[in-house]
Amino acid sequence: MKLYTTHRSPYARKVLITAIEKGFMNEISCVEVDLRNKPPELQKANPLGKIPALVTNSGTCYYESSIICDYLDSLSEPRLMPLDPNSQIEVRNLCALSDGITNLAVDHFKETLRPEEKQSRGLLKKFQTTIGYSLTHINDLLPTFGTNITPATISLISALGYVSFRLPELNWRETLPNLSEWETLFSNRESVKETALLI
Repeated sequence: MKLYTTHRSPYARKVLITAIEKGFMNEISCVEVDLRNKPPELQKANPLGKIPALVTNSGTCYYESSIICDYLDSLSEPRLMPLDPNSQIEVRNLCALSDGITNLAVDHFKETLRPEEKQSRGLLKKFQTTIGYSLTHINDLLPTFGTNITPATISLISALGYVSFRLPELNWRETLPNLSEWETLFSNRESVKETALLI
């Protein structure tokens, strides 16, 4: 399999954590992509030109991180996603919350790339406030996330890592010690340690 990725992508990190947890890293060839100069092979594999994108051995391409993670999870047992339909909905809902935080952090970073005189301070503040509020909300939901490795915990680990890297001023580890302790529980997992270098 071929995975198109890029350095510091929290979305790609989700896929790589999943691949390591499922034992598929030896079957995946990672292709580093420069998003400012997208190679034709990425556009051919994924017409959206986005990463991550996974091309399977049969030539099928999966275009979005959560779909790629679902695909990898489907290839072997035991599953990371619970089998019970009600539990699946709960996990996907928690994934959406964590992924939403990641999206906000990415949008915040993109805004900072604009010339300083064109940046919207109001928008940057809004991003920071919403991320902070969402992390506080997650801090209260930690028992729901649990301590087993699931798509929800993988999404949250990726979100927290990216927020820590891009928005250190939020200082969430100090203000939310329970969430910090939760993250620490996963910090020694091989999948988390190996992919931490990507952010």
